[in-house]
Amino acid sequence: MSDSLGKRLLTIVLVLGAILASSAVSLAQSDAADGSPAVTPGLRPVITSSERDGLLVGFNVDLGFSDWTTTVGGAYGLNSRAVRYTTGLAYREVASISYGDWPDSHVRGREGEAGIHMGADLIALYRWLGGEERGLVGQAIRQSTLSGTGFVGELWPLEALEDDPPSVRYLNLNSTLQWPLPLGFQLETRGEYLTGQPLASPEQTFSTFHSRTRLSAGQTQLQFEMGSLENPVELPGLQFDLGLRSYGDRVQAERYVLASVEQQHHLFTTSLFQINLAQIFGTGAGTLPVDMRLLGSVFFEGGWLLDEPVSEGALFGWGVSLFWPELETRLTVGINREGEPNLSLETGVLP
Repeated sequence: MSDSLGKRLLTIVLVLGAILASSAVSLAQSDAADGSPAVTPGLRPVITSSERDGLLVGFNVDLGFSDWTTTVGGAYGLNSRAVRYTTGLAYREVASISYGDWPDSHVRGREGEAGIHMGADLIALYRWLGGEERGLVGQAIRQSTLSGTGFVGELWPLEALEDDPPSVRYLNLNSTLQWPLPLGFQLETRGEYLTGQPLASPEQTFSTFHSRTRLSAGQTQLQFEMGSLENPVELPGLQFDLGLRSYGDRVQAERYVLASVEQQHHLFTTSLFQINLAQIFGTGAGTLPVDMRLLGSVFFEGGWLLDEPVSEGALFGWGVSLFWPELETRLTVGINREGEPNLSLETGVLP
């Protein structure tokens, strides 16, 4: 895509988003005046990055009317000068359909995909169909999520391994169960399963399975994790990134088990400034303090790469972290069993 064409497409998306946002605000104001069903507008910035595009900057516009929500999003890649886009329609958070070329994918090792998505929240669908929630089954449903996503289209290619983007179809299932236990313990388990087929050879499949179970009490967390994949079609890049904080991004595997324990401590809270509400809302409103917390933690982690011999596949490390919740920022220093240090900075503010 040429630079001028990309800029034109981005301009179209920005203008369309501005029109939708402006229309949504006008409709919301008129609906509030005449008592009609409310129109709910929403504007969310998009700041992310990918190897293909570099930094991506744009926004998503959500327009909700009654039980329906439409979404239009656009982002411009500063390195690739390409426009990424998405548009979709959802009903009551029960089912959705969307089409786009967007930096997000359920397939491990891929940063984005272009095609059609169809999704469903299976718990919300069960309730919409009038399913009962009684006894232990009802309690489990109320504390669970179960969703499915189907996709048909092209995965973003891996430039070093592929000349053309692979065309695939896949089904992805996600589940979460939270269960309160005696003595203040909380159990949470998450699972994800994906199975897919290349459109060029639908008789072959690839699949991934990942689960994580966390037991927490107060500021202490114990976590178990495992993953396994099958890749007879030899889809390039299909690997698990283990995310071990003492190893960084260097460890990938097809089958593994991990365990970790972390103890968190509140270090201090500092007041940044105060908002004088009396100047905004009038006398008697008082002030609103804006505080920043700093949390510290010590962690130990270890596991095995099941594709490797035990002596070579064993992993172990430990480290300390500093976490600023209000900034969504975590600074971690870890040391693995080889004695190699690893320093990482994670933030939800910037990519």
